[in-house]
Amino acid sequence: MYSVISEIIQTTPVSSIYKGKIDEKEIMLFRHAALVHLLVTVRDLLLTCGLDTALGYLSKAKDIYKNILESCLNNIWRQLKIVQYSSQKKHETNPKITELQCQMLNWMQSYGDEHSVKVNNVNNFSKQTKLLQTM
Repeated sequence: MYSVISEIIQTTPVSSIYKGKIDEKEIMLFRHAALVHLLVTVRDLLLTCGLDTALGYLSKAKDIYKNILESCLNNIWRQLKIVQYSSQKKHETNPKITELQCQMLNWMQSYGDEHSVKVNNVNNFSKQTKLLQTM
C-alpha cells in the first residue's frame, strides 16, 4: 500500500492539482495519503535508525512537498528538532545502547565465571577489518 501511495505522490503532477482539474475531495485524499506515507516512513526510521536519520528524511520531504504539506511537515520537524536538542542538552544515551549494556551485564553475570571473557571495542571500520584479518 505504501509503495502505491508513494507512486501516486511521485507521478501526480502538482500543477494539475492547482489548475482545477481535480476536485477538492481528491486533493484532500492526496494530501492525507502523502502525509500518512511520510509519517509511517518517519516512524520506521525513528525505530530502526534513530532521530538524526528521521530528521534528515523529514527535511528532504519538506523540501520536496513544500507546496502540498508544508505546514504539517514543518510542525512535525520542529517538534522532533526540539526533542533532538533536549536529548543532546541532557546528554541522554541512546535507549538501544542502554539495552545492549543491560544485556551484556546479564550475560557477564550468567556466563562470566564459566568462560574466559574478552570484550573488544571497535570504533573504526578499518580497525575492525584489520582485527578480523588477524583472527
